Amino acid sequence: MTSWILTTTFIMNLLDKKLRLILILASFLISCEDEDPNEIGTELDPNQDNVVVKFVEIVVDNSVTYIDSIVTTNTGRLLVGRHNNPEFGLVEAEAYTELIPDFVQTIADSARLDSAILDLKYSYFFGQDFQLPQTISVHALTDTLPFLNNFSSAKLEFIADSMGQVTVQVFPEVDTLVSIPLNTELGISTALSIFTIVRETDFISQVAFANEYPGIAIVGSEENTAIIGFNPNLSRLNLYFSYPGDTVASNYILPMGIGAVSYSSIIGERVGTQISGLDQFYLEVRPEDSSMYLQSGTGILPKLEFQSYLNFLDTIDNIIINLAELQIGPINPFEVYQTPPATLLFAAIDSTNVTFKDPTLRINQELILGQYFLEYNEEERIYLGRITSLIRFFTDGNSETTQLLLAPSPLENAVTVNQLITPNSSVKLKIFYTTFN
Repeated sequence: MTSWILTTTFIMNLLDKKLRLILILASFLISCEDEDPNEIGTELDPNQDNVVVKFVEIVVDNSVTYIDSIVTTNTGRLLVGRHNNPEFGLVEAEAYTELIPDFVQTIADSARLDSAILDLKYSYFFGQDFQLPQTISVHALTDTLPFLNNFSSAKLEFIADSMGQVTVQVFPEVDTLVSIPLNTELGISTALSIFTIVRETDFISQVAFANEYPGIAIVGSEENTAIIGFNPNLSRLNLYFSYPGDTVASNYILPMGIGAVSYSSIIGERVGTQISGLDQFYLEVRPEDSSMYLQSGTGILPKLEFQSYLNFLDTIDNIIINLAELQIGPINPFEVYQTPPATLLFAAIDSTNVTFKDPTLRINQELILGQYFLEYNEEERIYLGRITSLIRFFTDGNSETTQLLLAPSPLENAVTVNQLITPNSSVKLKIFYTTFN
């Protein structure tokens, strides 16, 4: 049951009833041009006797839901690997990307392919046991990638036999690159096929090349213990070739960054966890351990219900909200490479945990909510954000809902599996408000 705790009360004396109060407020506004207007009312003359400025903390009711709206197309990072922990269960990620031909470089018919190596640039690490071997393999896609709206919950088909594979120990502080030779029978034949295509065809577009060669899948093994991110803009397939008599090989580069379609599939399995009931989209659970859960990439997001704030308003007449902040935490401790999201944003949802379908209503809500966010304080392990105008929006009855989804920024939600856990009771609305006797 939601509860609130009054922690501080400031009593101020009024010089001369309401007229004098109005004059004081007007004078205060003029003298505080450089101050945050949301705080006006907390610094009035303490000698007033008819105005009361108070502070209240209200625990915000929260639960956990499961959404399916994370688009990971062309985000600038590809996630690969597997990680398992008792709180969130198993997370598996695999990446799919097109390759981009060089529209300028030409290769003569006498050139011969020597080798093919895929270079992948590290950009993200999530896990705990990086010293254990991590296996990464490259596979050929069986069909072209959809151009838009590739969701994290969707997988693509690829040929099971790998074109190349490496097993490495990852040292996040020093490692920058992993190189995978395409040296299996399928890898050699595929590299030769790509080399023949780029040597014999003058491509006028990326689409034309993708129709000839759809792209690759980058996959981790079932023994992996970490999720690794790669920067497609700094990754590439190198086709090393030479001409008769050459002593040094030439290189034909096929990047996978800007101009290519790429995305990551990120799938979570939560069996045996506190959130195991989230086995269908838009379900909602209240974990038995009375904690709030969030995990980027997999659609596990908290739902906040501000009805407790409205219940509080019903107990007070003539209230002015001076300042409102939402604080979450301190969140539970975490390992070095299991970090929480840097920023949390709000999204309006209806009673079925779905964002509003009516375009006008959805846009109006997003315009309002887009102004507010919570920033993470690493030293204190808390999220904090000022949401005064949003709370006034609830107070005025202008909102279509008092339920808000809490999510990482769209980019962070698409390119990480960062997570957090915190007690339900640590989600608090902190309000300074003014009342009149």
